[in-house]
Amino acid sequence: AVAYLEAWQATACDDFARIVREILRYVECDMTSPDGAFYAATDADSLKPSGHREEGWFFTWTPSEIDAALDAEHARATKAYFAVTAEGNFAGRSILHTPATLDAVATDLDMPPERLRELVAQSRERLYEVRAGRPAPLRDEKVIAAWNGLMISAYARAALALDERRYADIAARAA
Repeated sequence: AVAYLEAWQATACDDFARIVREILRYVECDMTSPDGAFYAATDADSLKPSGHREEGWFFTWTPSEIDAALDAEHARATKAYFAVTAEGNFAGRSILHTPATLDAVATDLDMPPERLRELVAQSRERLYEVRAGRPAPLRDEKVIAAWNGLMISAYARAALALDERRYADIAARAA
């Protein structure tokens, strides 16, 4: 989070600020204890619907899962932007990633970049909701003081740089 925050400060590239917010959201939603401390780690393995554990299943997608979660326009945009394919990039599934710029994908889709950005942002929220219904991977709920210090620092710095009071509140609660 801090590296992306510093990259945003140095370049003013909004993608870096977006990534900072996504990292902090993940930590807040999935890695924060009820008392505000930050957990140590998440396992890579999670249960598939079949009941068997598989590495990466919770975090990966197939085109049909995207199609089931989203309407046609959102699914088309999301699959293109995150390069979700039938072959996948991890054990036949796709880790969402962005190998092409938003502008390049928008051009390929014959769509204004702002429309693509809007569709992807809306889709991301829906995919989080769908993923929340999957069996989550195991979490190592140790609270390690040094690691918490790093995360507190990341939230505090992001609060100042991004002018997000909520991040300061999260940092203060964890501290």
